[in-house]
Order: sequence, then structure tokens, then C-alpha cells
Amino acid sequence: MTPNRYKQAANCIDDLLNRCRYQTLVHGDAKLANFCFNQSGSEVSAVDFQYVGGGVGVKDVALFFTTVLNFDDTQLSIDDYVEFYFQALKVALEEYQPNVDSNDVCQEWRALLGWHGQITNDFC
Repeated sequence: MTPNRYKQAANCIDDLLNRCRYQTLVHGDAKLANFCFNQSGSEVSAVDFQYVGGGVGVKDVALFFTTVLNFDDTQLSIDDYVEFYFQALKVALEEYQPNVDSNDVCQEWRALLGWHGQITNDFC
């Protein structure tokens, strides 16, 4: 990787991800091509698991967003996508992991995305 601001921030970002209290299993290559949808789009299956192991779920979410959204579009707003994800995550955690504080998970993972209602660049 050529020297740039992303390379300079890589160690800091890695530390933030590794210190996250809430870890899960991640796909590792969560791009659109690795998901199969039924015709209605109501069911989905993941394939081609690059890395299945511990990590922070928003890593897969961020990668998936980069494969389905056009970040060169100046009119793009990811607000609705991020909100939909965290609402679905909260519901799933409350149903399948009631012993985990879903609000804490969402708060921590929103911060990792740099998402508090707006995109920020103040991680490191």
C-alpha cells in the first residue's frame, strides 16, 4: 500500500477493532457477489467465506456497503442503510441474545463506523 492517510491510520483502526467489547463471527469477504438472493429478495444465503472468525460485525457491513453503494455519487446518503442495519441488529440481539445489551452493542459499533448521525473522521 502506498503511503497515504489510510495506511497511516491502519494500526489505530486495527487497535480500535481489536479492543471492541462486542465481537462476533464475520464472513470476511462480504461483497455483493458472495450473497445469493431469492427472486423476491426476502431470503439470502452467503457463500465463499474468505475468513470465518472473530471480529466486529460492522467490518462486513462496511465492506458490503462499498460493493452496493456508489460513494462517488454526491447525492448518496447512507443514513437509511445504517439505521436499517442497526434496527435489525437490535431486534435480532434482543431475540437471540437477550443477555447482551443491544443498546451497548449498537452504540459501540456505530462509533466504529464513525456514525453518530453523521460521518466523521476523528477515529485516530
